[in-house]
Amino acid sequence: MGWIRSRCGLWGLVVVLGVGVGCRGPGWGVGGGGKEGLDWLEEAWVGLAEGRRLERRGEAGAVDRYYRAVVSAAVVLDDPEPGRRGAARAVYNEALGALLTAAVRSGRIDPRRRLRVIGPRGPMDVPVRHVGFVWKAEDFDGLLDPRAAPPDRRALGGRGPTRRRHGRVGLGAPRVVRRCNRWGSVEDGFLKAETDYPATAVLRPDVAAWLGWEDRQPADVLELHDPFRVERVVFGETAYRLAADFEAAYAYERAAFNQPREFGTPGLLDPGSVEERSGLTFAEPYQPGKTPLILIHGINADQYMYSDLVADLRARPGFHERFQIGYFNYPSGLSFLRTAALLRRELGRLRATFDPAGVDPGLNDLALFGYSIGGLMAELQAVGSGGELWELAACVPFEQIRADESDRAILAETFFFEPLPGVRHLIFLATPHGGSNWNGRTLARLVRGRIRQPERLRALIERLREANPGAFREPAVLGLTWLDLQSDGGEYLAAIRRLPSGPGVLRHTILGAAHRGPLLGPKGDYIVPIESASIEEAITELRLDAGHINIVSDPRTSAEVGRILEQY
Repeated sequence: MGWIRSRCGLWGLVVVLGVGVGCRGPGWGVGGGGKEGLDWLEEAWVGLAEGRRLERRGEAGAVDRYYRAVVSAAVVLDDPEPGRRGAARAVYNEALGALLTAAVRSGRIDPRRRLRVIGPRGPMDVPVRHVGFVWKAEDFDGLLDPRAAPPDRRALGGRGPTRRRHGRVGLGAPRVVRRCNRWGSVEDGFLKAETDYPATAVLRPDVAAWLGWEDRQPADVLELHDPFRVERVVFGETAYRLAADFEAAYAYERAAFNQPREFGTPGLLDPGSVEERSGLTFAEPYQPGKTPLILIHGINADQYMYSDLVADLRARPGFHERFQIGYFNYPSGLSFLRTAALLRRELGRLRATFDPAGVDPGLNDLALFGYSIGGLMAELQAVGSGGELWELAACVPFEQIRADESDRAILAETFFFEPLPGVRHLIFLATPHGGSNWNGRTLARLVRGRIRQPERLRALIERLREANPGAFREPAVLGLTWLDLQSDGGEYLAAIRRLPSGPGVLRHTILGAAHRGPLLGPKGDYIVPIESASIEEAITELRLDAGHINIVSDPRTSAEVGRILEQY
């Protein structure tokens, strides 16, 4: 028996032993019981073990043995006995994951088209079907094992906000799909060089052909499901929750994004070194009609600080039908008015690319979400500057400034702007509208002296000073960073609060209100006092007993953002 199993495989057992499968009747309701001959559940476990043995020996046959183990387990997935169904699901998932890893290693799978295996009648191509994805078939460039994902040092016990695990237990083998940007379409201009996104594989074998009930090559199908949009799959009369791993894709993509160097800390201390990676990107190809939710990170960070929030929002029923997620990454050590101008430019590019006529309901209903100073950047998209910011920066009217055309254009877009059309909701999280407490100010003074502004910005400031002696106040505002704003830039924060808002803009506030001792400053989140984060214009305000760092990953924050979005 063991020799037959190892040498002949599943179909060898059927043919050589003459198992009475015919009396079971066609269809998925086989039950897999051993009373009539072969116990398919046992065969699945044996096949999985033999596949591992072959893989350790470096034999290509491991792919086929894993495949047969999946087929055997699939026979039992509609078993009337819950215990057997649960055991079948376990071996099915394990064997399918091992199969895909081995197939990638041996070059026998193209996730865009097919998986090549040895069937009961020789080699066969199993077609790959993509279910629920916004992505096209040609976007499936690589299939990665989630167990090999780089560790996230921001996870529980690591640096930064506490992270939570996100996924589902169910049927299928979670994978990570990698899409390499071809820069060949307008959508590519808002996608990263490499985008990683979760998928869950489900293999549907043609059992009638595998068991010999029908004399033909099996018409199997390998499905790759979008686990954000597909929650259940059905085998026969049994509905299974689809397994999912939402963490691994973030880990892979963040590791790729932070090569050759981290974005967050260099973006603060040496912003010019990562400036080329700044800009607006989307988690998926832009989808006309859906409201963009643009996430803006804080100091010393990147978009991946929002992993918990994004996973929570995407798990909410109906979210994908109405919203799409975009990220604005920027070096937080740059001048605060320059980064706000860069965001304004990127949002303008988004409209010019996808909706130059201004008729897309999604782009006319923008939601900007900003954490910490990211909230101030969001605010600067919804207000008009008039001449107030310029009067703080210069002693003479703008028309009297001597500068070449390019330098004058930079000054103009930095200091003179109107509210962006289409911005409707601003969601502030721990945003220091009135500055930080003394803890934050002390930290700001310590850090800002180490910031090295880009050479081209220093050269611009020097050209303007030389051409316009005495025209600019000190320090030159083009070099004034967000940290300067928190330490001694009160007049600029006050000016921003006075700027007139665009029509119909709704503001929402989430802030930290943890209890404080007398040495830790006023009540707030350790960095931002309540009176700084709370604004009269907000139509909703939620106060959480959370600190400035961990409020980002707090599930109550996700719930409140979801509630706000449901009011759209």
